[in-house]
Amino acid sequence: MTSKKWVFRELIDNENDYQGLLAYTCYKIEKDKLAQDLREANKSDDEVERALEQFHNVSVTTGQLEKFKTKGLGVMAALTEVLDAELIEKHNKEVLLLKDQHQAALKQKDIAHKKELTKCKNDTTTALRKELLNKMQKYPLSHSSIAMKIFKWIGNGFQSVVAVFILIFVLHSVAYWSSDDATKSGVVSSFWGRVQNMFNSPIPSSEVSSNNTNINP
Repeated sequence: MTSKKWVFRELIDNENDYQGLLAYTCYKIEKDKLAQDLREANKSDDEVERALEQFHNVSVTTGQLEKFKTKGLGVMAALTEVLDAELIEKHNKEVLLLKDQHQAALKQKDIAHKKELTKCKNDTTTALRKELLNKMQKYPLSHSSIAMKIFKWIGNGFQSVVAVFILIFVLHSVAYWSSDDATKSGVVSSFWGRVQNMFNSPIPSSEVSSNNTNINP
């Protein structure tokens, strides 16, 4: 009497034989499907048992075992493809997430850098304004430009000329109206002589008294 062959042992070499495990899974799926089809066909338990025994005997043949191994290899390839697709998708999502995080970090860094540059620019401008204001406040009036000094000297000189002219005019007017007819001509001549000397001579001092105006009666 020949010993019974077991499909499990014929298909699986060891616990790490994943192709064999998948091939045995394919065998069990087909066997279960056969039993379900027979029961749906209202076959008796004896008939189902005989059909499954016959399916077993066919399955342990070399050709059928190779078919199960081929199916197991196909399932393994399909599972590997699915797992690879899932891993690739997961990897792509992680890459996109890291890219977005990197871009966000760069954007934040760029914003912070621009704020720092603006702050430094404002601080520098404020410091320069304060320094310029301090220098302007400390700058003495005696350091005014030569042009300003010339303008002031000219202004003061013309004020003196006008004052002297008015003084001469007033004094000669008093002398003219207080003199007799014979003396008036001399007062007029003296007045015009004083005016001519005033414009021909350097700018006189503003200190002019009646003693400096000689009127010949």
